[in-house]
Amino acid sequence: MKAFLDQIDELVGSALTASDPDERIKYIGEALKKVCLFLTKLNRKAEIFIEETLAISSIGTKGIALRLRDYVSQHEEFAVFQSPEQLREFLLVARGVLIQQGYFNSKRINEIITETRAVHEQMLDEAVSVEDFAEKFRLLERFFCRPPEGPLGGGSKPTGGGGGGASETRSQAVCRYIQTVAALLQLVQALATGSPTMPPPSHSPPSSSPPITLSLRLFALIRLAAFTSFLNGQEHIPTVEEYEQESIVQTA
Repeated sequence: MKAFLDQIDELVGSALTASDPDERIKYIGEALKKVCLFLTKLNRKAEIFIEETLAISSIGTKGIALRLRDYVSQHEEFAVFQSPEQLREFLLVARGVLIQQGYFNSKRINEIITETRAVHEQMLDEAVSVEDFAEKFRLLERFFCRPPEGPLGGGSKPTGGGGGGASETRSQAVCRYIQTVAALLQLVQALATGSPTMPPPSHSPPSSSPPITLSLRLFALIRLAAFTSFLNGQEHIPTVEEYEQESIVQTA
């Protein structure tokens, strides 16, 4: 699975160092295709992963969706989210497990920790429910699988940057989005697959301190949700109708 992130890093690196706008778009397009394919495959398992994660938590899957900040002081498995410092300490502990299992290198984990600290407040505002998390996965798919240039311009030729290519600033932003979502999707994939150190959880509610796997699962879902909310606020994620129309235009 680590090969996926290595491929993304190589394509993003090529895009960021390309002097020709068309070359830059080509590399970003290849990276977007890989993210889209990974995301599309993962989406088939996402709802199972979400339901399983919430089922073994204290809140279960049938409760009313509340914001994360309403759970952090009431349920032990959410306690790691109480402050940026607590979350950072938790992720530092989890870092060794993830590196040992071969899912990430130290640099990638450090990037996740740094980015998470910056969006802690946004994470606290995310709704925690099967429906809300599932909708965020669908929004991600519509953003990253948008034809023909993906987030570079949707259904129209991007402008700026010379020669009709994407502007450098826009390209850099999209490259950052690609690397962020790739790492988070990889984390979900790793947790969904399980490992000797991080086995798939049982369906019994935690009776003592929550295992690292459960809190990591919750982190992965909440961090992805916060990232999607950011994209929705900063970028245009098409509606279902717009997305389908663009797909029709692309295949016509």
